[in-house]
Amino acid sequence: KWKSRELFSDLMDDLVISHVLSNNKLIKLILRNVQLQNSLFFILTILVVTNDKKYSSVAGIVIGLTLVLVHLIGIGLTGTSVNPARRLGPAIVLLGTALKQVWVFIVGPIVGALVAGYLYKYLKAKSK
Repeated sequence: KWKSRELFSDLMDDLVISHVLSNNKLIKLILRNVQLQNSLFFILTILVVTNDKKYSSVAGIVIGLTLVLVHLIGIGLTGTSVNPARRLGPAIVLLGTALKQVWVFIVGPIVGALVAGYLYKYLKAKSK
């Protein structure tokens, strides 16, 4: 019974997001950037706390709290899912606009992670 509620919730989220994304170009741009920025922030946090020994004792809590923050910021705006598969499944079931817009939830996190990696590398080289 729980799985059906979760699937229904995901499907409803996708319907709302699909409707919003399909109707306003400014909102489309903002929502696409939310996915990218959340991923960038999350991955950059992981890189910083796991590559410095002085943060090793608190790395887990920092990463966990960052994940909570990313979701608090993003869920209300895009239905944020750090795992793109959580958007792909319902989009395949819904088809239509949901499937056309699922790329935002796949490309945004990938681009955000790449930017975070390069930004971290740049900032680390600059601090030496």
